[in-house]
Amino acid sequence: MIKHNEIFYIILSSIVLIICVLIFYLATDPTFYMIASLLLGLNILLIFHLYLFRNKLQKFEITSKQALLTMKEDLEEACIKKTEDLEESYQRSIQRERQLQDAFESAIQGMALISLEGSFISVNSSLCDIIGYNEKDLLRTDLQCITHPDEYEKDRENMQKLLTGEITSYKLEKRLYHVEGLTAWVLQNMKLARNQDSIPIHFVVHFIDITERKQAENQLKKYTETLTVLLREVNHRVKNNLAALISMLHMEQNKALANHNEEYVNFLNDLISRIQSLSTVHSMLSAQNWQPLEISKLCSLVMQAAIQGTPLGKKVNIQVSPVNIKVNSNQAHHLTLVINELTTNSIKHAIHNRLQAMINVDISTGEGFINLKFKDDGPGFPQSLIDGDFSHANIGFELIRGIVRQSLDGEFRLENNNGATAIIRFQNELEEK
Repeated sequence: MIKHNEIFYIILSSIVLIICVLIFYLATDPTFYMIASLLLGLNILLIFHLYLFRNKLQKFEITSKQALLTMKEDLEEACIKKTEDLEESYQRSIQRERQLQDAFESAIQGMALISLEGSFISVNSSLCDIIGYNEKDLLRTDLQCITHPDEYEKDRENMQKLLTGEITSYKLEKRLYHVEGLTAWVLQNMKLARNQDSIPIHFVVHFIDITERKQAENQLKKYTETLTVLLREVNHRVKNNLAALISMLHMEQNKALANHNEEYVNFLNDLISRIQSLSTVHSMLSAQNWQPLEISKLCSLVMQAAIQGTPLGKKVNIQVSPVNIKVNSNQAHHLTLVINELTTNSIKHAIHNRLQAMINVDISTGEGFINLKFKDDGPGFPQSLIDGDFSHANIGFELIRGIVRQSLDGEFRLENNNGATAIIRFQNELEEK
């Protein structure tokens, strides 16, 4: 279009120039000469402008061509780079997909993608191994078909909560039907996958085989139930045997009373007291399934049983500090004999020539030890016992000292402090654990 305009102006300028030449040669009137001069001047000006326009046009064309060439090169380079970036991104996506697929397939635990309706979209070999189905069979079924009816209702409720956003994931121990007709226990962990617009697309489910653990738990439960029954039977038999033994000793004691054998009567009375104490602690431990006992409660019950042998017309009051300190069953048995012997000794000596006596038991703990202070308000111990000479002591003190030092692995000492005081210190085995 521009080139055509240029030709038009050249032709027009040539025609004007010819007209001016003809006027100069043929006209005689000066007015025509002036008009021809004016036209000639305008024509020359037009030719000059055409020349300037042509130069500018040539420069513009050169500049435009260079700009277009540069733009073309830039666009080609940008297209090449964009294509390379897209190719690299595509390759990375393929690599990630392969890695995810490899991880999915090689996972030790069972994995599956399940549609929003519950059908299997994809499963790995581990899940197939857990329940015995092959991949094709599983892809033709859904989660409900392989789930035990007792658990599927929980599945459905939790899947609905995932869809509504009430929860982000859930775990459930459930039974899956095995291809051989058995059931496999699994720990199922389910999450909901969403796209970039947060629209749910499918469920991601992990299955961990816990069949062996469940079988072991069931066996342990049966074993525990069997042990409980046996222990109950043993406790019952021990209790009955102790009661029968006490009854026999009472019969023997009645015979000794009839024969006026006071020494033998006292011996049997001490023996009955010890057996009754053992029966008391055995009943306590049985009631608590042989779990640790509170030492203050143990002392109170043993002492209450022991003071039943207080002579008629006399009274022994007991006071035990209430503390939350426990001992295991082994220590409880040993302490029962010790407390019974100390209480029996106080009944014999603290109440002598008096109508009543008071026994205080103070219990404390510290530095991993249990401290027990047994004190009565009687005349106190002979000095030889305080000095550690037990050669003339009765069998009760020998029994106490042997139990504390050997069975409880503790310390035992006696002192007089407004009455007879026995101090026992032994390891708190429960605190050690």
